[in-house]
Amino acid sequence: MELRRGARVVACGAALGMAVIAGCGRIGYDATGGDDVAIDAGIDADPTCRFRGVSLGRDHSCAVNSLGDVYCWGDNELGKVAVTGGGWRLEPVRIALPMPALDVAVTDGATCARLADRSLVCWGAGEAGAGGVALGAITPMPLAAPVEQLGGGLGYFCARLTDGTVACWGDNLKGQLGFPAGGITGTPRPVPGVSGAVDLVVGQRGACARDGAGVTRCWGSNGNGQLAIDPPSFSATPTAIDALASFTGLTLGGRHGCGVAGGAVRCWGRNDRGELGVPGPDRSSPGPSIATGVSTMAALARATCTLSTDGAVACWGQNRAGELGQGSLARITTPSTIAGLSATSLTAGAHHACAESAGELLCWGDNYSGQLGRGSRSVALTPVRVAAGVTGLITHVAATDETVCVATADGGTWCWGDNDYGTAGIGTVGGVVTPTRVDLGTIGDPVQQLSASGGFMCARDSIGVACWGVGAPGDDTAGINLSPKRGLLGTVTSLAVGEDHVCAISSGSLWCWGENQYGQLGVATPAVMLTPMSIPGIVAPTMVSANSYHTCAIADGGKVLCWGNNSHGQLGDLARGARDPVPTQVVLPSGLPAISVSAGNAHTCAIDNVGALFCWGRGDSGQLGLDVAGPIAPTAVPVPGPVTAVYAQNDGTCATADSGRTVCFGYGGAGTLGNGTVFGGFTPGPFGTVDNVLPIVDVGATHAVRCVARADGQLWCAGSGSRGALEAGPLGWLPAPARVPCQ
Repeated sequence: MELRRGARVVACGAALGMAVIAGCGRIGYDATGGDDVAIDAGIDADPTCRFRGVSLGRDHSCAVNSLGDVYCWGDNELGKVAVTGGGWRLEPVRIALPMPALDVAVTDGATCARLADRSLVCWGAGEAGAGGVALGAITPMPLAAPVEQLGGGLGYFCARLTDGTVACWGDNLKGQLGFPAGGITGTPRPVPGVSGAVDLVVGQRGACARDGAGVTRCWGSNGNGQLAIDPPSFSATPTAIDALASFTGLTLGGRHGCGVAGGAVRCWGRNDRGELGVPGPDRSSPGPSIATGVSTMAALARATCTLSTDGAVACWGQNRAGELGQGSLARITTPSTIAGLSATSLTAGAHHACAESAGELLCWGDNYSGQLGRGSRSVALTPVRVAAGVTGLITHVAATDETVCVATADGGTWCWGDNDYGTAGIGTVGGVVTPTRVDLGTIGDPVQQLSASGGFMCARDSIGVACWGVGAPGDDTAGINLSPKRGLLGTVTSLAVGEDHVCAISSGSLWCWGENQYGQLGVATPAVMLTPMSIPGIVAPTMVSANSYHTCAIADGGKVLCWGNNSHGQLGDLARGARDPVPTQVVLPSGLPAISVSAGNAHTCAIDNVGALFCWGRGDSGQLGLDVAGPIAPTAVPVPGPVTAVYAQNDGTCATADSGRTVCFGYGGAGTLGNGTVFGGFTPGPFGTVDNVLPIVDVGATHAVRCVARADGQLWCAGSGSRGALEAGPLGWLPAPARVPCQ
């Protein structure tokens, strides 16, 4: 927070994008600069979408829009986000307040809002500043005068009142409430010795107030010299600090502070993480100027960011979760400008920060608890638009082990994740942590299907088939293709990609190419076929599916035909041997024609024309939906039906009923089943609560990641986030589906 009268460090917070941006012409904030800006609808945007106050905490965030509505998101432990209930709130939740709010402040365990009449209400952890009432209950705070300014630190709040006094409450372990350290105070108490205050700044465990004569007094934790008191020590009594007399702006981090005077920034305190912006030892007094032309500062726990008058944002210090916005996790000890960002506001939490740019909300850094408000828990190493990234409604999705690609209704194709072998299709190698558009050589031509396996991706559109990554694109070449290449041209109605081969239906025939060591191309020769060849013996094919080293198709009026690897009975009959290159019919137990078939790693599933689901082959991970390890012949699977679509991928399966509900079963070691755990499931269960709103229309999965596209164009993923496969998140597992940002 700046130490400047009338200034409001408004964020492009982690923003209220997800829940409330629908129909917004512009997402912004009120920049008129007064203390209590009138609550009005504004001119250039739906007022629901215009925010003029954002407060970022350690693991949750809150903001106020132009109507005075407060929204919160992130970690909801102790009810600090959604008032009642625990867990995470990955999208903003509106708080039911008795009247419109002027602004909001957060601590690590609670939230307070300053209402239109300048009274104060709080909710969250009672023992950390909400008056000791039930967790999550909205509670009025007793104060001696109306609240002029509000700030939150680590477990405590302070408020500047209209009579010039400052009152604090909450945790007082380091004397941050302004009286002898120790204990927790749930009721606001005046800070002794502070009067005539015109501005207030609240840090993690210390606070400062400036009076009308320009005297700045600070109190709280000073063990690292972060209050510029020499020698470093705790200061439970507000102390006038001569060294800060010239500063018109002040920000306090976890163990350091920075001030701005005449646009020049100087810092003090601990410097073992580069917090002071200049190499050297710790300092208990302001160091040399490290930046000029600065209008706003925001200190994080172990880092600092500044906003210059020309709109540039620069950051330095610790970078454990990308909070410096530089696209990496490398520590930076001197101010480094964030490339391509021109901002009009800046704010920060412990390990994440946000800025507003051209009416858009951009955030970066830690998001483990959903504090970026993006609908997921993936970190952002560079500034990304809240609720954005992929433009257009998502219609198709495909995933390899560490790469995800989607197609959108406007003709776009986007990929992210592992790209060591060109699997993201963007013309270069190296991981891609945010969705990047793939050039298929066409503009506005929607992709009709995506298919992937191993490190290979293929798409079909009105021109034919385009492929990229490690494999044979069908143009008489093989190897690593960093950008899409065209092979099979013409009208393609079905496409399938196996481990090292591709098959497609075009002009009434089935065409295949690639590796053939298991007979997966449907011909006896073991040779590699680098150009598409028509497969004999398949009459009027309507659908093809492939995975690993076997292929299945529906042809000749609903017959299921399978060929290739049969190590676990995935061709429907163990008597056919370990491999069989001849397309041979698999008879379903119902005896009815099939309408869909899907090949997994070592199992296969099909749907007959009345919606019954049958699976066969290997079942040791539960991928058959039955409590059997397999191999077994085609067997009915007890799922809610009738079933309209089936997706067998690697060691798992999902099926969608005509009711729109989708169930998944099989391997779940990285959380890919979306059931909130990392355990597999032999019993079909829902993919989180994604289809509680609208049905799932497409599924893309591999051993470590499963993503689904919903009917409203939203993409939800679960599983391993390594290499950025879950959009911008290189860290950890997501056992419950998280939304990948989509405008």
